[in-house]
Amino acid sequence: MTESLKSDQMLDVLADVVSAGEGLPTLNRNQTLDDGLEALEDGGKAWLNMVDGDIDVNEEALGISDSFELEQLASFELIVKCADEPSCRAAISDLVTKISHQIDLANDPDMIGGLAAVGCYARITRFQRDNLVTAGVPNTKGASVTVALTFISDQPF
Repeated sequence: MTESLKSDQMLDVLADVVSAGEGLPTLNRNQTLDDGLEALEDGGKAWLNMVDGDIDVNEEALGISDSFELEQLASFELIVKCADEPSCRAAISDLVTKISHQIDLANDPDMIGGLAAVGCYARITRFQRDNLVTAGVPNTKGASVTVALTFISDQPF
């Protein structure tokens, strides 16, 4: 019997996929901002962190006995500090676009090491930029991007 896919494996693959993106800061995983901001190509600074989220068992997978359809959530926290507010907004937009591009690539079944290659599909389900720790900090913006990973497993985790 083949070893079952599990949520931690999917999170590892997602982290690898996003880490491979060009122009993105180094991806931290479940870290605090104490690690500091990293320089961006345009002169600003950024921080990127992936937080492992909860998993939901959607239902028993139809047509596959003793299997579960799982949805694993992960959030990418972004913080940028730039010379002015328009530069911060542009930097956040650029970084989120790059993350989205990496997810699109990972959903391609021909991508070696991608999510589709291990039977998983990813999609951005939420983009938040209000009520974050960066609110009111001059020339600093934050965003949180939630990604849902959907896959089939013979285990409910």
